[in-house]
Amino acid sequence: LLMKRFWGIPNLGELGRYVRILHSLCRMGTRFGEALIGPLSGSDVHQQVLALAGLEELARALGLPKYKQSSPEELALAARLAERLAQPPKEHRDPISLGKIVNQVAAFLTHDNADLREPSIRIMGLVQAQAYVDQIRECLQHSESSTRVAAISALGEIGDGNSIEVLVEAAR
Repeated sequence: LLMKRFWGIPNLGELGRYVRILHSLCRMGTRFGEALIGPLSGSDVHQQVLALAGLEELARALGLPKYKQSSPEELALAARLAERLAQPPKEHRDPISLGKIVNQVAAFLTHDNADLREPSIRIMGLVQAQAYVDQIRECLQHSESSTRVAAISALGEIGDGNSIEVLVEAAR
């Protein structure tokens, strides 16, 4: 029932109205993430965008670093989630599943659609996906400034010491 309601969200602007559903799904931990892999690998862009939004919130719920937003809607959602979003129990934090999810998300790091590319970059930062640092660095050269900002943020979240020079250069 929760997944049916999640997939019924008409657009990302409405995500804030569905905080309780998202909260409940995130409490499922990586099981929620696994449920998003199928639609993420499909061809329906709306479902892919929603899947990435769910995965981004899941990454935050897993208690991985800071909460970074890029829009007022995301800030409002973050405020509501911060009040209610408890971390999933340890038994719902499967590192093997998380690895599969991260590998699936990585396919979108260079996607043409910013609505898919940018959340993917942010997710990589939130889960501190060290293995994808080189691909994230490449995003610093992207023509869209919002992609460059997402890449800077992700590299900062990952904390890769080798990215310092690249980040300083990107800031110029």
